[in-house]
Amino acid sequence: MFVVAAGVVLLLQQDDNAPIQVLAPAAAPSAASDAAASPSSLGTPAALRQAGAELRVYINGAVERPGVYALQPGDRLVEALAAAGGALPEADLTAVNLARRVQDEGYYYIPRVGEKLPAAAEGVSATQQTQTSPAPGAAASLLMDLNTALASALETLPGIGAVRAQAIVDYRTQNGPFRSTQDITRVPGIGPVTYEKIQHLITVGAGP
Repeated sequence: MFVVAAGVVLLLQQDDNAPIQVLAPAAAPSAASDAAASPSSLGTPAALRQAGAELRVYINGAVERPGVYALQPGDRLVEALAAAGGALPEADLTAVNLARRVQDEGYYYIPRVGEKLPAAAEGVSATQQTQTSPAPGAAASLLMDLNTALASALETLPGIGAVRAQAIVDYRTQNGPFRSTQDITRVPGIGPVTYEKIQHLITVGAGP
C-alpha cells in the first residue's frame, strides 16, 4: 500500500496534468478452466455427450426393425439392439458381443441360430475378436452364398428386403445357379447401385 501511494505522489510531482491510469492485475486461469481446455478431456464420450454429438449405426439381422439409428457416444451394441426394437426369438445373442461400444457409421449384425456373421458386420463375439490369424477360407465362409441362402437370409442384405430376396430365389430356380456375384444384377429390381452395397457380403458356390 505504501509503495502504491509513493508511486502516485511521484507521478503528481512530475506532471500535475498527467492522467493516472490504474490497471487491474490479470486474473490467473483457474484450475477448472485449465481442465476444460485440456486436450486429454476432449473427445471423450462424456465430453461428446455434453456437446450434443451423435452416432449413427446400421443394425441388421434378427432384430425387430433393422435400420439406421442415432445413438450417443459411449453407447454399446445392447443400446443399438434396443433401438431396433430388440432381438427376434430366433436370434443367437451368444454369437455377438453386446457389451462392445458402437462406432459412428458402424454396421452391426445380429445372426440367427446357426447363421454365420456377414464379413462386413462388426457385432462380433469376444472369441472372434481375439483371433489373430483366421483359418484359410474362413473369410469366404462368412459371405452369403447366393446359390444356397434361404430367402429369409437374403432379405437381411442391405437394400434387398423380402420381395427382392424371393426374386433371387426364383431367378436361380428358373435359370440355374449364379456363376458370379455380379449376375445378381440380372434379377428384376436389383441394379448396379444395390449390387455395390452388397458385393462385399456375397459369394457364389456350386449351388444346391
